[in-house]
Amino acid sequence: MKNLVELIEKPVFSLKDFCIIGKVTGCLVDHDFKHIAYFLCIDGEAEFLLPFQNIVAEKDVLVVEDKVGVLHPLDVDFTSFKSLLGKEVYCADGTLMGIVKDLGFDSKGGLVELRIEDGLLKPSSIVGVGDAILVKPAQKRKNKRKSVDFVALASTDSPVTILDPVPDMAEQDQTSPTRIISDYNFLLGRVLDDDLLSYDGRLIAYKNTRITVDVVEKARLAGKLLELTLNSK
Repeated sequence: MKNLVELIEKPVFSLKDFCIIGKVTGCLVDHDFKHIAYFLCIDGEAEFLLPFQNIVAEKDVLVVEDKVGVLHPLDVDFTSFKSLLGKEVYCADGTLMGIVKDLGFDSKGGLVELRIEDGLLKPSSIVGVGDAILVKPAQKRKNKRKSVDFVALASTDSPVTILDPVPDMAEQDQTSPTRIISDYNFLLGRVLDDDLLSYDGRLIAYKNTRITVDVVEKARLAGKLLELTLNSK
């Protein structure tokens, strides 16, 4: 993948004329926001458009066969093409998401991503482009978290000691470590909001720890499964 900022100020070289005919200043994407159609270029104070398909090589310079293939800006209907670099990006709810700092595209000019200050946007999220860019709101997760039976959880949430009687086989099937962890798989991958301590003050897991099977088992042995569930997300 190429990045537009890597090409800004890069010279454009004509093989036929054996000379630099200008330098890149930006690009125009098509109305579907799927491909780069033209590179915006300048030669002194004169602007011109370089069709993406006219580029035959790109290293230290962009190479074209002939400068005859470039276009004057007045030759292009700008309602069909948009410049995205430097534009503000707003979500449909009016939230300013950032300013486009860079564009990523593939070897055929296909637009891959828009880079803003705090992340990346997919071209498919663009609703429209004018003075600013409007994007779709982020989709909410469709899968809901498993509901927690706190009564059942609390019934298993007592510290384990060597004085506890050995449960019979039927009880062991319901409260064995494997059974409990499988029942609380929804905890795996969550992050602790605070330090998790045992009743006698021993540290089970630090704040911001990502919950693993080992953390669930330690919480079970300390009688802290309920607290682990309530203080993680």
